[in-house]
Amino acid sequence: MLSPADSPAAIAAAAAIGQLASANNKAFQIGVGEAGGLTKLLGMARSDNPKAAAAAAKALGGVVMRSRVMQESLLDAGGVEALVQLLASFPTTTTEAGAGKTGQQEHADCEDSAERLGPSRSGPDTKIQLLRVSLNAQDSWEKQAAAAAALTSFVQGFAPGPEEVARFRGIPKLVDLLCSSSETVKERAAEALLAVVGKDAGSQAALRESGGVPSVLSLIQSSTGAGHSRAAEHAAALLYRLTFYQAAHAELQAAGCIEALVPLLHSGEARLKRHAVWAVQNLTEQPDQATLLEPAAIALSNLAAGTEAHKERIVDAGALPVLVKLLSHQEEAAGALGSLVRGHTANQEAVRAAGAIARLISLVTTSAPAVRGQAAWALQALTEGNAACQEDFRQSGGVASLTGLLRFPEQWNWTPAVGAADTLGSMAATSREAEMAIHEAGGTDKLKELCSAASAAPAAVKKAAGRCLANMGLQRQQRSKDPVLIRAATKVLNFKLRLMRLKQIPE
Repeated sequence: MLSPADSPAAIAAAAAIGQLASANNKAFQIGVGEAGGLTKLLGMARSDNPKAAAAAAKALGGVVMRSRVMQESLLDAGGVEALVQLLASFPTTTTEAGAGKTGQQEHADCEDSAERLGPSRSGPDTKIQLLRVSLNAQDSWEKQAAAAAALTSFVQGFAPGPEEVARFRGIPKLVDLLCSSSETVKERAAEALLAVVGKDAGSQAALRESGGVPSVLSLIQSSTGAGHSRAAEHAAALLYRLTFYQAAHAELQAAGCIEALVPLLHSGEARLKRHAVWAVQNLTEQPDQATLLEPAAIALSNLAAGTEAHKERIVDAGALPVLVKLLSHQEEAAGALGSLVRGHTANQEAVRAAGAIARLISLVTTSAPAVRGQAAWALQALTEGNAACQEDFRQSGGVASLTGLLRFPEQWNWTPAVGAADTLGSMAATSREAEMAIHEAGGTDKLKELCSAASAAPAAVKKAAGRCLANMGLQRQQRSKDPVLIRAATKVLNFKLRLMRLKQIPE
């Protein structure tokens, strides 16, 4: 029934295959391949009939979805090249008035003309031309969306997939579709780019070389203040992936990445917020801390490093108070806050004034283990070298909350214990009150237990607990040495006073 390729019966059959084929129906996928359906569908995809090509592309996406056998078969049959060609399948007009223009350009010109003249002055020819071009545009958009979705299915779970799509210049064509007039095409193209580019540095470089960064940012910014946009959601996820590598940061910053991200923090869409927060964190995070951050996706960004210039631009864009507000329902903001306040007194004070300490302590006691680690690291960055923040931390019950994290296993996640130990240790090194509070909360015994030979805690937890105990020991040694040093200094001073025949001070 799939031949001739442009017959109504073939189109109907391809549509039926597209509805039935899926990753949950492996037998049907293999059956289509064994019956020669893959070759016939590829023939339809190369057809000049746009409806036949769209139906075939949609069916191909379902047939290859998460099926390595069918993905390899599509690759061997030259299907990747055929699908990539469909991405640029917008028809070119042959009319004298529109010669040399793509159908999409002529569609936009016709709409502008009709809007400029108004309904009363738009002639029949203009309306007919607009209708004709609109129908062509709809057919082409349908093909492009189906081809992009099929490429997404082809690369998912198939290691050679992204490289093959890139080899046939699929990335530049998908980038072009981000500026399409069709919301569906933009959504499918952004989703395909997310699947093709992923975390691969080479594919990301290809996207940047294709002018992908401005297109991604434009798609994100166009959604700000608008309704729900899956295209913008995929674009935000893609932008987050682009922040994994420090080599891209300069280009991202120059293209206005930070200015595009901060408004997303005000978005009502949780996924947009999450991707924006993670991207901000990657742009500000130092590499020595990145491997200890959760969720796991952020740990993969350990090669990303930020600069003070990045941090200043993010703060100047108004991110700090928004991130503090997000702590109550967007836990990932903790990591971004930690990056922004570490070693920066002014930012620490701004975040403290916004009430972040109490909210972070709440995350430590109520959230999932992965988030507890993030919150603990943020508290360490916030209290490090800042007496006012340390006092607020103690007054808010932070010592007892972090002491409660000094245990292992906690769903076999060691970041909460490490974050808590390092935070308490940094405070104990500079504050006698903090050390006493840790001891009174039972922290000393818990730290010793984690360090013991019988402990099942991993090396990272034991080292952190050892550092905390060492810092507490420094305080005790200093206090034990203080009276001795004072007596010695007093004796030296009295000796000098006697020589000068002046009144001595009591020892």
